[in-house]
Amino acid sequence: MPTLKKAAPAPVAFPSIETHEYARLGARDRDLRLRLGEVITELNDLSHRSALKTAPTRIDALVSGETLTAANDSVQDRSALLRQEKADLLAAIETIRGRLADERRKASEAAWVHLAPLHAEKVKAVAIALAGALSAHRELERLSAQINDSDISWAGHNRFSAAQILGGFHDDQSSVRQLLSEAVREGFATAADVSVA
Repeated sequence: MPTLKKAAPAPVAFPSIETHEYARLGARDRDLRLRLGEVITELNDLSHRSALKTAPTRIDALVSGETLTAANDSVQDRSALLRQEKADLLAAIETIRGRLADERRKASEAAWVHLAPLHAEKVKAVAIALAGALSAHRELERLSAQINDSDISWAGHNRFSAAQILGGFHDDQSSVRQLLSEAVREGFATAADVSVA
């Protein structure tokens, strides 16, 4: 009886998608995100300090009819500058993200030139293995049907079935059948490669 052997996966060498431009954009994205975090922290701190420390000063000024202090004006000025910087950072990060996506797409297309044959080989191997499993399952289902037809009792014997995974005997809509059809349709395997007995 054939047994399935586990093979250690061989490492695959293919071109990295990290081009010079991709690396530069990635580093710039990280720097801008770091600065964005600093700006948000400072804005939150200014807002918190302004609310806690200047509320009595603002209230006193309003009660006495005086204008608000220069300290309040400088906090507001700094907050306005930080809000503008935050908006600019978000716009720059969005632009960089778009450029990173373009670089990733271009580099991935180049990598797929090398990967496509290996990927197709592995998909074909899986499809052939699944077809073999489905054929073995069909043979087991036939044997089980013969046992049942002969009115032999299953008492004391485990009736193994992979029907949940591989489908019933006449089930042409099982997930495995659909995967095999897709492998043929997409050109990874031929109908002869994945024929099921």
